[in-house]
This record gives sequence, structure tokens and C-alpha cells, in this order.
Amino acid sequence: MPWAQRLGYLLERVGAAEKAAPLKAYVRAHAHESAPLMPNAAKPHDARARKPERSDAWKLYINADVESDL
Repeated sequence: MPWAQRLGYLLERVGAAEKAAPLKAYVRAHAHESAPLMPNAAKPHDARARKPERSDAWKLYINADVESDL
């Protein structure tokens, strides 16, 4: 499931929301937990560090900055 959440989020970020629509429906129907965008991202050592942003549509924690190479 996390791959569908990540792919759909990234497709929307690059302007391909129409291609992400079927994935969004799939995620909404089947995802039970939120996943991190970048699974191996280093966790902050400071307990007061802010929590990552969350995409409710994709049930995804946005724990990394995404930059397009396009």
C-alpha cells in the first residue's frame, strides 16, 4: 500500500492528478495506516522537532522535501 500512497502523491505534485485519480480511490478504500513519504529518512534527535506535515488524501506523512528535476 505505501507504494500507491507515495506514487499518487508524487503524481499530483508534478501535475498529473488525472493519472493519480484511480490510485487515490484505491488508497482511500484500502489504506488503513499512514505511511512516511521517505521511509528511511533520518528522524530528528530533538524531541521538540515539529511533526511532519500529513496528506490526508494520501494517508501519507510528508517527511521530505520533493523537488522536480523537470
